Amino acid sequence: VNDWHFAMLNDAQRNQFYWDALEPHVKGKRVIDIGAGSGLLSLMAAKLGASSVIAIEGTADMVELAKLNISRNGQAEKIRIIHNLSSEVTLSNSDKADVIVSETLGALMLGEGMLDYMADARWRLAKPHAIVVPAGGAQHAVLITSP
Repeated sequence: VNDWHFAMLNDAQRNQFYWDALEPHVKGKRVIDIGAGSGLLSLMAAKLGASSVIAIEGTADMVELAKLNISRNGQAEKIRIIHNLSSEVTLSNSDKADVIVSETLGALMLGEGMLDYMADARWRLAKPHAIVVPAGGAQHAVLITSP
């Protein structure tokens, strides 16, 4: 597990943002977590009352960590982990998501191919009016000069 992942997991403001963003949308819904990592967002969705959660993660070490975290939190019956890239996953219509959550923003919000993966997931893995968390973001830049 990369060092940056520990910092992300311990970022209380970030975690509270996701909890607050998921809370009004997941109760009784099917949720897909794209780039599930250690399973934190999947666990949030499950604990907030999602009917089921599919955690999709492409890295084997993170899949094993997610399995451990999900088991230790008593959510193994509600969360299914798929070890693959979301672009390689196929779901039946009955498994398609009401809510897609992802924290694959990386640096400058465009890291880890987020836009492509989310567009693909929304098209293939979700119901037509699925909610995406986060729904958007903003980047700010300042032009500078240097001699």
